[in-house]
Amino acid sequence: MIRYLGTAITPDELAMLHRVFDEICKETDKKSPAADADARLVVTVFQSGCREEKVLIAEIQRRKAVTPHHTLASTRE
Repeated sequence: MIRYLGTAITPDELAMLHRVFDEICKETDKKSPAADADARLVVTVFQSGCREEKVLIAEIQRRKAVTPHHTLASTRE
């Protein structure tokens, strides 16, 4: 299991996060900065409490619609 903020991510949750990432990035090169930003966004939204796959996808799509990829990619530290 992977831990985030003291709570374990179960294998089922990890598989769901992978499916969400694949759906969000279906037209993106998975090695691109945009895909990297999308991966961070998937985890961020999940950590904020969104646990249902369809709701998670919808929320990520909503956030991406209002925040361009170049802005998300530039938030790296």
